[in-house]
Amino acid sequence: MRSCHIWIFNIGRGFASVIRTPNNKWIMIDLGANDKFNPVNDFMVPCFKYLCMEKRQDKKYQISQLIITHPHDDHLSAINDFNRAFYPSLFTVQNDLDHPAQSNESKINWDLITNPSSDLTDYLRKEMLPGRQPPLRATDEDKSEGFVFQIYHLKPSTCENDKELLRANYSNNVSIMVRLNYNGNVILFCGDMMKDGMSKIISGNAALKNALSNYGVDFLVAPHHGLRSSFSTELFATMKNGRTRALNIISEKPTNKDSNEIVDTRYESKDYSGGHQVIVDGWPEQKRHLKTSASGHIRIDLFQNKRAVVVSGKSALKIP
Repeated sequence: MRSCHIWIFNIGRGFASVIRTPNNKWIMIDLGANDKFNPVNDFMVPCFKYLCMEKRQDKKYQISQLIITHPHDDHLSAINDFNRAFYPSLFTVQNDLDHPAQSNESKINWDLITNPSSDLTDYLRKEMLPGRQPPLRATDEDKSEGFVFQIYHLKPSTCENDKELLRANYSNNVSIMVRLNYNGNVILFCGDMMKDGMSKIISGNAALKNALSNYGVDFLVAPHHGLRSSFSTELFATMKNGRTRALNIISEKPTNKDSNEIVDTRYESKDYSGGHQVIVDGWPEQKRHLKTSASGHIRIDLFQNKRAVVVSGKSALKIP
């Protein structure tokens, strides 16, 4: 039976995810890492060796697509390691200002990107973008029956010219959102989209709005690490049945009670999540939400018969 597998890694405040499609194509969404886990060195390279995947002539492994949702350091920290070991057939990021293949309204304003330093964005722009034409579309390499893979985004010019979006956070609101549907199981990746940006993209993108209202969401990867500032009641109101059918998933680091970076408790409420069984270190538990800080790595297995299995903890890194 064909199956689709999604890994969401425990890297603290940041994000990195890997998708293995039903037809054995590989997609990476973001490249966050920390000193305890690097998704490239600690998962992808060992995985490709284990599966005896062939290398290209340049000694790199090839994957179908790399999506950088937005150029913040906590979504880019393993970019050097990725570029040394992998080559994406599609390299998808909001585009460089100097890239001739894109219209001006689709090009990112790097002066508005906020990071502690420019090291990672400089590497992205100088080492990875030259010679590429990074199209803002989703890969279509896997044409398996029942598999749908899509991306959505606000144009950078929209975020730059809208005072509310610009004030909320330009860097986050240019996030690329990713939607995967396999035989009725839907997972939505929201990047670091702020709630004002989420409202704008839902109202302005009929395809996304229709997909949310017609098919709903089973697994929501919460926007901006689940922080209160990005909790979107409009996103849930647009979803079929007004909540995720299964789980809300939050990639974050533990915070203390005095921090202003607090995960919104509504993600664990029955009003916003229907709940799903999770295999936690071999034992089944009923959950409404999963935090990587508490649950560790997460793997979602979607099967051809519409069954979904969720595994967290050490066993989540196993290759099915």
